Amino acid sequence: LATGCTATPGPSMVPSLRAAVTCDLGPASHARLILDRLAAPQVEALGFEIVLSRGDDGEHVKGLLRADGIARAAFLVTGWDREPSGSWRDGVRHGIGAGVRWCLCFTGPRLRVLDAELTYSRRFIEFDLGAAMDEPRAFAVLWGLLRAAGFASASNGRASNSSSLSRL
Repeated sequence: LATGCTATPGPSMVPSLRAAVTCDLGPASHARLILDRLAAPQVEALGFEIVLSRGDDGEHVKGLLRADGIARAAFLVTGWDREPSGSWRDGVRHGIGAGVRWCLCFTGPRLRVLDAELTYSRRFIEFDLGAAMDEPRAFAVLWGLLRAAGFASASNGRASNSSSLSRL
């Protein structure tokens, strides 16, 4: 680890995620390592259970994020700092195939949330995870939008239009 990059234990997920983004991971990190060290701890802290998909292609790791036994979102993890727009099609197709509206695409230092339902708009929200861990207001937005409780479910399993993400 780089000097000064130790995660302090505590109830908050911020220190360990900051260490993963700024110290533990980097350009040589592949998708599975990013999943194990960054994406999985983050989505679990947000209240999700991870269900991995079979047949990863080596460039991506895919799966579902479940809460209360219901698939709430899909996720896609790429190698370190891959341009998220290059994975838009894979993320959206994964979300559509899973029957969920949202796909969280982790590229290491960035998290992009894609709308797999309104694909014609190509709209997204993106977080710089290092900045979000350092800035309390940015972290509050990330937490408010992406925690499992914010992914309200309609009867068909898709996120309802009353969810925080749907109102952006």
